[in-house]
Amino acid sequence: RMGRRVRRGNRPNVVLLSMDSVGARHLGCYGYSRRTSPHIDSLARSGILFENVVSQANWTKPSLASMLTSLYPSVHKTDSKGEAGDRIDVREAQKANVLSDRLRTLAQEFKDGGYVTAGFTNGGYAHSFFGFGRGFDFYDNCAGGAKSCFYRLLRWFLRSQDAPFFAFIHCWDAHYPYLDRAPYNRMFVRRRARVLLDAGTRSEIRRGHRTLTEDETEFLKGLFDGSICYIDQQLGTFVRELERLDLLDNTFLVITADHGEAFMEHGGIEHTECMYDEVLRVPLVMHGPGLRAGQRIAAQVRSLDIMPTLLELWGLVAKAETQGVSLLPWISGERDDHLLVVSETER
Repeated sequence: RMGRRVRRGNRPNVVLLSMDSVGARHLGCYGYSRRTSPHIDSLARSGILFENVVSQANWTKPSLASMLTSLYPSVHKTDSKGEAGDRIDVREAQKANVLSDRLRTLAQEFKDGGYVTAGFTNGGYAHSFFGFGRGFDFYDNCAGGAKSCFYRLLRWFLRSQDAPFFAFIHCWDAHYPYLDRAPYNRMFVRRRARVLLDAGTRSEIRRGHRTLTEDETEFLKGLFDGSICYIDQQLGTFVRELERLDLLDNTFLVITADHGEAFMEHGGIEHTECMYDEVLRVPLVMHGPGLRAGQRIAAQVRSLDIMPTLLELWGLVAKAETQGVSLLPWISGERDDHLLVVSETER
């Protein structure tokens, strides 16, 4: 089996990249007409692309918790509980649901398996306050956007031990109100519109007091697509740097997202109020040693299957109880059936 083949050699480094709000339908390798993701597309061509992956929640905190524990939101219970925004202060701390200490994370499993572990994000709902720092030797809540996250990861690795590393990155560059920075704000914007996807606008749309015109929707979508292209460019730079450091052949890359984004396909905007395909279907690309290039897997799978897949790939015996399954039988061609998917939200 493919997993056994990989485990005979030296264990590779593992990088799990989660792109906030980046739905599968906005990437070229998933059939999108705009060239938003040439580097991700290239990694997909030389690795594995899962065509039909569904997130377990429609916003960041419960979705990441499912990804990193392989449990459904109704089990890990890391949902909203009345939070208003992503501030980490006394009032929010008193109200927030956080990841229970009794639940083991993917980072804990890698750490117990002999990996050094590091996480990089700019806080928000990926903040270590919510329990996402558990199992990491180093967790940077202030890493910033994709460029800074990749830079800090490389700097951390070059200063760390010789042991293989597991790194987690969650970057927010494509989250609303979307990156409005040249040249990315001009790549896919045909005509600018006077609209900002701020809290007030989102609230008016949710309450039915406002709709977006086609020009406004296309403008926001253009900014969003440019934001994805920015992340993709930073990923391309990171991959080239791994190659320069002679690390790429021994690094396993996993590229996914916490959820997608709506642009009025079903009358909604952003993601927190919507449970349609545009929000729940996320990318999953794997690239690294032992994989057959150009493989596309059509079966429906889940974000919570990522954790057991990575653990079985590298021969780590999980101490955690998981609800997901390893996808190695699909990768090896032993299975091609669809998995039952549940997505949940308290919002």
